[in-house]
Amino acid sequence: MGSRTLINQLKHAICDCKAFGESKRAEKMNKKSDANKYKEYSYAQKKDLLGLAKDLSNYLNGNARHKLVKDIQTEDIQRFLDEKAKTNRNVSLKKLKSQLEKLENICRHTYKCNFAWNMDELLVPASMMPAGKLRNKSMTLELAEEIATTMKAQSKSEAYISPLLSTYLGLRVEETALIRAKAVRLSGGEFGLGEVAITDNIAKGGRDRIIPIIDAKTRAFLGHLIAEKDPMDFLLAKKDGEHMQTHNITRQFRKALVAMGLDKEYANTKNHAIRKGFAQRFYDMIRKTKGKTAAIEATNRILGHGAQRSVQELSVYVANIW
Repeated sequence: MGSRTLINQLKHAICDCKAFGESKRAEKMNKKSDANKYKEYSYAQKKDLLGLAKDLSNYLNGNARHKLVKDIQTEDIQRFLDEKAKTNRNVSLKKLKSQLEKLENICRHTYKCNFAWNMDELLVPASMMPAGKLRNKSMTLELAEEIATTMKAQSKSEAYISPLLSTYLGLRVEETALIRAKAVRLSGGEFGLGEVAITDNIAKGGRDRIIPIIDAKTRAFLGHLIAEKDPMDFLLAKKDGEHMQTHNITRQFRKALVAMGLDKEYANTKNHAIRKGFAQRFYDMIRKTKGKTAAIEATNRILGHGAQRSVQELSVYVANIW
């Protein structure tokens, strides 16, 4: 570990375990390997872990002042979780513990040291946030389109395309920033209108998925979007052709909300509200033709959620599970 700072030790371990392009499913099926416990299979997962590393090192520098990753103790991690309970919901705290488990496995693999984090002994604290700040707001397709129009009027960048991709396809903001023209196919698909492939490890958790184009309006929008692009071009790009950073997209999105007088109404949600609107529309469409069970499974799949997500967890996105 040398003389690196704590944050650099954590960053080094995370970067050492990236496995973009490798198959997470294949690793899980190999009973002789535990590589899936420490490997990162997507850019989104690596980004989340780097964010966690920054938060954890900042907390430890101000409270425990450890110099080496191997010096971190169970008590340090527990106090870090307890502190996070002040600003995170219960679902986020459970996710945070899971990420800490991943981070411990990453450090254990990279540094070949004995660690004393003992994640199985940690207790996930109850959220201390007031109930009124839940991100339970859903946004209609029409409003998402109005926000995109405002973003386009406020800036010359292509950031305005992001909320349109989210409302038409249910994409996360990170996915809208990284998706390329080659992902779009304007024929075939579940409804005969084409489909969009979320691959190349741009999805959260490395969970690839195929999103069917569900109406002619979406197909026309995508057709216009890719008309003058090469297959490897990003659907929304900077002037130099590189992909936009998610924080820049989010900043312009929030700026549009302020201009429209919607910043207080949507104060505790961003892209999530748009995805929730898409999720409800998609669920309703499948529910009418294939029934409730099929609609739940299909909506989870289309949002890029894990296959084991419960009805209660889906209800965070689909308010009316009828």
